[in-house]
Amino acid sequence: MNRLLWHIGEVVVEDDKHVHVVHRTLSISSQRVDFNVVKNTLDDLEAETLRKLREQLELRRVVLIAKVTAEKIAVEDIAALKLPKAAAFAMTLAEHLVRALAYGQADLRHEAAKSKLHEGVETLASPATTKPTAAIRFLKKKAITVAGVIDDRLLSEVKQALLTGLKFGEAGQTTADRIKEVFEPYVGDPDKIADDEAVSPHRLETIVRTNTTDAYNQGRLVEARQLGSAMTGMEYS
Repeated sequence: MNRLLWHIGEVVVEDDKHVHVVHRTLSISSQRVDFNVVKNTLDDLEAETLRKLREQLELRRVVLIAKVTAEKIAVEDIAALKLPKAAAFAMTLAEHLVRALAYGQADLRHEAAKSKLHEGVETLASPATTKPTAAIRFLKKKAITVAGVIDDRLLSEVKQALLTGLKFGEAGQTTADRIKEVFEPYVGDPDKIADDEAVSPHRLETIVRTNTTDAYNQGRLVEARQLGSAMTGMEYS
């Protein structure tokens, strides 16, 4: 998992095995941001949501395997197959994105309060008085879309595993093992070793991290627009 971290005077890029440092000079506005706090906050939020999503996916996998191995399944049954508990999975992702949005808002308010942009700006450190309903609505729809993409991909691979099992007359346990492997990029497997490490839920981690960052930055933009004339521009780095 990669995350770009900005520190005073340096850029730190973390990947799975290395830390690369590139020195830079931060602007005055960047120096008002505690990037370590931002990173730790988002890391904690992502870890909590990943745990919930993995638990849900593991349960969905168990229910699905029980369904397809409990009875003789035909081709027409495979075509009509759906993953269980889809709504709860999408809701967990939606709640996560809305929380990331709120963190972005809160951080922008805090940074504005520390600046000298205009008199009374310190009042921006208090919680937002109005909810960004349009942004929240967008993120909830986005969560449904993202969850749907995950489900579609899983379902497609599960159906292929079932069709392969039918084609070769495999025993139920063999088919169950195939389905279990389909879910591994999303739930991981601590008992399975690849490249000297336990198999991680790398695909789910990437999805959560990417969408967390997007929602957090959207929260900052939403809050920045509420500053009106106090916000003369934004610096991207």
